[in-house]
Amino acid sequence: MMRSTKIALLLAAIMCVCGGTAASASAAAEWWVSGTKLSEKLAGEAEGRKFAAGEEGIAKAITVLKPSILKAEKIKLTLECTKLEDKEGFLKAPNANGAASLEFKGCKATEPSGCKISGEVIATKPVSSEAKEAGGKDSILFKPKTGETFVEPIFEGTCGAGIEGPVPIKGKCTVEAPNGTEEKTKHVIVAACKEELSIGTNKAEFKGEFELGDSNGTPFSFHE
Repeated sequence: MMRSTKIALLLAAIMCVCGGTAASASAAAEWWVSGTKLSEKLAGEAEGRKFAAGEEGIAKAITVLKPSILKAEKIKLTLECTKLEDKEGFLKAPNANGAASLEFKGCKATEPSGCKISGEVIATKPVSSEAKEAGGKDSILFKPKTGETFVEPIFEGTCGAGIEGPVPIKGKCTVEAPNGTEEKTKHVIVAACKEELSIGTNKAEFKGEFELGDSNGTPFSFHE
């Protein structure tokens, strides 16, 4: 009888441990808006746009804290943009977000001296992104919604290394949201992407720092 009781208690303890592990494993980080899970948000409207249940808009205006710089790593080619706008940006429960386009403005080739890009706007194709949380910090992986190409700016003049005419900028970019787990009306996004992007066949680095908010001006965050 004593042996049976011990076995029963041991099995109960194992079930409790396994149950607790399963419960903690099922918890996952997701978007929150004004202290409520985005998955519980009803359909709504902001900035003239309508959103389905479980969606929230990202404000069109993005503050550039540090210019966007795209630099090819093994050739002397650098692009710099001073402004950024979000076209139809959104958050979607549980951890998705994206935009119809990211429009980089005030763009120019800062090197080499004879290199130029057509116009001052580099507008990406539709972008999808996915947020992740680890160790109290958030990161967001940006990539083209379809295919591998973000945009194909037209290069003019003497850029070297086969950079001439429409040249695809491909790949993906992971940015950090240092305070993403905190409920804030504006969040700083820091980009420092290496070995993830390319200009033509040349590996490239992208960096910049931006501040953005949601289209309702309400606090939002990403956490469990």
